[in-house]
Amino acid sequence: MKIMLGTFFLLLVWASPSYAQTPLCPGDPGGVYNVKCYGAKGDLRVATGSCSTATPNALNISSGPFTVADVGKSVLLKGANPAGNLLATSITAYVSPTQVTISPGCGTTVGSTVEWFTDDTAAINAALADARGKGNGFFPCGDYATMGVNATNWPGGRITTAGG
Repeated sequence: MKIMLGTFFLLLVWASPSYAQTPLCPGDPGGVYNVKCYGAKGDLRVATGSCSTATPNALNISSGPFTVADVGKSVLLKGANPAGNLLATSITAYVSPTQVTISPGCGTTVGSTVEWFTDDTAAINAALADARGKGNGFFPCGDYATMGVNATNWPGGRITTAGG
């Protein structure tokens, strides 16, 4: 399933955990090209959060989902740029499970949907390029975020998702 949000395209894939753990990597029998073997993370997270002009670089989510591993991930925060539109920013530091530092910061005070993720575009495109004409692109269970997948000009190939 593809969902367009701002300039980002989100590719969401769900499956049973047992099927998703199949270690299919380049060179495995059957011509399967697993996007995770190319570095895709499939780690999109969504929650309700807030930031304010008083502390524009502080992003807060009261449920406490943040970890140190979130540093460097991209963030989309609806209504948080100075014009009240979508703010595309990045996590620059971990403060606590309920707070991270973002840059650039919020341009307006907002409580809204927050999405944070690794951009999987390069990994997905690399897997699909290798699979082109030779096999199948495979997406294990995960929530993948991409800014543009190139699946054109792909004779005889197909994309397989875990669980469907």
